[in-house]
Amino acid sequence: MFLNKLENYNVLLASNSKRRHELLSQLNINFSLINQKTDESFSEKLKEDQITDYLAKKNLHSF
Repeated sequence: MFLNKLENYNVLLASNSKRRHELLSQLNINFSLINQKTDESFSEKLKEDQITDYLAKKNLHSF
């Protein structure tokens, strides 16, 4: 059911991770790659569960 909903969206992947590409392909999810250089530096003060949100917000303007 979840995968059916994705058919209505253009999934953009800003990752060079071969594993992520493989997983999406195995799930038959169509996606487009966005090749960009992303600054993934973050403060060591951030907790582990805060890092992904921080990086997403930090690099949001580059889309």
